[in-house]
Amino acid sequence: MKRICILFILTALLNGTAFSQKLIGLYGGANAGWMYFGNSEYESNIFGYTIPAKSSSKLRFGGDWGAMGQMVIYDKLLAKSGIGFSRRGFDDTYTYEGTAYDLRVGLMYVDVPVMLHWYSRLVTSKHHFVTVGGGLQFSLLAGNSVKNRTDGREWLPANHVEAFTNYDVSVVLNSSLQLKEFFFEVYGGLGLFAPMEGLSGALPVFVQLRVGYFIYGD
Repeated sequence: MKRICILFILTALLNGTAFSQKLIGLYGGANAGWMYFGNSEYESNIFGYTIPAKSSSKLRFGGDWGAMGQMVIYDKLLAKSGIGFSRRGFDDTYTYEGTAYDLRVGLMYVDVPVMLHWYSRLVTSKHHFVTVGGGLQFSLLAGNSVKNRTDGREWLPANHVEAFTNYDVSVVLNSSLQLKEFFFEVYGGLGLFAPMEGLSGALPVFVQLRVGYFIYGD
């Protein structure tokens, strides 16, 4: 069912012949992710990691790459979707039995956004414009890791019995600058589900910067 939904979205976006303009591009970039704790205390299932009441974790930096497509569905209105991969998660610090630890939770997602964008042309060319919009992003967990270290030493797998959430749905906002074959994007999202069992109630946040190239346009 998940594969059918992804294929349906991509087919509808990239192969719709009733619309006047379609663009398909490849992109790559970087993202910063962190966990919003909301000033609640959490008893995690990672050995020794108890989260005191504080607003958020530290930043975790990762990569972001994939393919996107867009088409004009009405005057000044675009539909955008695609499929991508992103390395997200969060970093934090904690103390257990007098020893300070750095913690790194890495999460690999397959992402499918579904968005509507308003656009404005910069010059009299159909491939020069700026867009602003948002929507939802559906994500499937493809991999995870939990590591810690002391005194800046090598990262090692951390003992844990966390159950990871296999999916996420995020509210996303996106703005892009499109200059002929190239495009630049700023992308931000708020996840609606905690990624780990021990963080029930905490919400993931991420910001992404992308550079891309249109490989097809009509």
